[in-house]
Amino acid sequence: MKRQFIALAITPQFNPNPENVAVFGGRESMKKIFLFLSSTLLVFTARATTVATFTDDTFNLANYSESIGTTSGATLSFAQCPSCGHPGQALQILVTFATTADAAGVGFVNNTFAYNPSGMPITSINTSIDKNLSSNIPFDPSTTIGTAFRPLIEQDGLFYIAAVSGPIYHGGTTGYLHVSQSGLVATDFIQYNFSTGTFGTAHPNFAGDLMHFGLAQLTGAAINNENAELDYDNLKLSLATGPATMPEGGDTGLLLLGSIAALFLVSRIYQRHQPSS
Repeated sequence: MKRQFIALAITPQFNPNPENVAVFGGRESMKKIFLFLSSTLLVFTARATTVATFTDDTFNLANYSESIGTTSGATLSFAQCPSCGHPGQALQILVTFATTADAAGVGFVNNTFAYNPSGMPITSINTSIDKNLSSNIPFDPSTTIGTAFRPLIEQDGLFYIAAVSGPIYHGGTTGYLHVSQSGLVATDFIQYNFSTGTFGTAHPNFAGDLMHFGLAQLTGAAINNENAELDYDNLKLSLATGPATMPEGGDTGLLLLGSIAALFLVSRIYQRHQPSS
């Protein structure tokens, strides 16, 4: 169905009003309207600006510092595997658990993924990764185990972790799955202590001191005598400054057109009612 629009040419008839009395409240009121519409237009046309993007598709561990924490019945090891990636090299983590009471955690901070937000604060972070999970848990559609990708921030010697939900795990091998999240803010990252395996309540300062970025893996046993392999590849983190969210495309277009039209109308009225020189 085609929409038809009819443009009406309307020529407003204004009497000379050099004092600008009672015209939309007078000249000062019109100035306020003009400034308000201008500010609104600037807000709607603002865009988040990417200030830094970090990527890693090989996971050379010479670039990383690691922090590990395990319970007594758990073991954890990691390496840069030559061919387990998506494709090629990747990060490989191996864990074993004696009982379902066991757990293990490891954090990887890339020392080259550095950004100081004190000069230009971060408003949001977009992140993604490819993840493969396999274990000796037999595949069963009724088995439902949550999975997650955990981007990590190190700031002032403290670690902060966010959780990006991945697909439900049913046992066996998942194959590589792409996990991503846009618009992460400071409150999405929660302080974590790898030595004690506990979360705190603090969040990183997105306008504070130097930050380093990476990822973490926190794993708890689902069965006794469990062993699992977790492979990570194609890590990406994009840091943005500016508005964290924008209206949907269609709404943005209507808002822009409406603001421009209103600015034009108010400008014309304002010009007609300036005192003659």
